[in-house]
Amino acid sequence: MTSCMNYTKESVVGAIEYAKIQHELEKAKGNTFGDFSLPVRFFSREAVFKSSNFFFDPKTLYATSYGWYPLLKVIKGKLVLNNYYYSRSTIKHVIRLYRILDLLGIKIDYVIQAPQGLDDLDASVRHYERLIASVRQQLCNPRSKKALREVRLARLVELKKTLVVVKRLNK
Repeated sequence: MTSCMNYTKESVVGAIEYAKIQHELEKAKGNTFGDFSLPVRFFSREAVFKSSNFFFDPKTLYATSYGWYPLLKVIKGKLVLNNYYYSRSTIKHVIRLYRILDLLGIKIDYVIQAPQGLDDLDASVRHYERLIASVRQQLCNPRSKKALREVRLARLVELKKTLVVVKRLNK
């Protein structure tokens, strides 16, 4: 399944039933234990996953934390996950979202850090520019060990690639 697939109530319920069967098969083999449970309650009438402060609609591929902080959104045809940990609760919401996406077989195109949410990618660009400047400053330390320098160089390359993606999504 890809992020472009249109999820209906029936397809989501089918995926949940399939996951239950898979869990029972693994349990019978001794590979897992306990009962099957969803990370968040699924409301079949509305065909959405939600708890008191978390919401995910598989039809629109949109998820929020606390009703205002977008965690998952389709931007320019790509499914983008915001893994910036705004709070301890947001960390839990992102983990729940990963589990639901895995259960439904939904693949994420990009994972970025967006401190102000996915609606404000300008803030994300500034965030990555600050991170890159910080890593560059750390690389200037002549007393850094070689192994740490290599880790920082790899991090710098990763941050630059992600910044290019965020700028492309922000155009």
